[in-house]
Amino acid sequence: MNKPSATVAAVDSRMTAVETPQRSSGRHRSRRSRGHDLAPLFLLTPAGLVICVLTLAPIIFLVITSFTDYSQKTLFTGIYRSVGLAQYQKVFVDPQFWSAFARTLVFTSAMVAGSIFIGMGVSRLFPDEGVGDAAAVVGGRGASVPG
Repeated sequence: MNKPSATVAAVDSRMTAVETPQRSSGRHRSRRSRGHDLAPLFLLTPAGLVICVLTLAPIIFLVITSFTDYSQKTLFTGIYRSVGLAQYQKVFVDPQFWSAFARTLVFTSAMVAGSIFIGMGVSRLFPDEGVGDAAAVVGGRGASVPG
């Protein structure tokens, strides 16, 4: 059983005794506390389902159609046939694919490196006194602590 213990809390410069139950470190938890721990998950479930449907459904559709001869004509007729790995074999031996792939890697690497260097350069423009002062330079309200 939990035994209450008296603790002192300061409220508006008055000292009052407050009874607070001690937390048990045991394994037994009440049904209410277990349900309370799951409440955030239940609240996030609708958003999680929407995100899964909006991201996973198109990906699954693309993977399935990559093994077929799906085209614009298929949109109207609904007729398509399975071609297996033939499209992948055709793409991987095409030199144009590999040159486009190399350009994509170079472009992506340049964008990431450029973003990092520009971000580091801009960060050097801020004073080193703290977060509150940097926010004031940008024009926001600084979150600096007086003292």
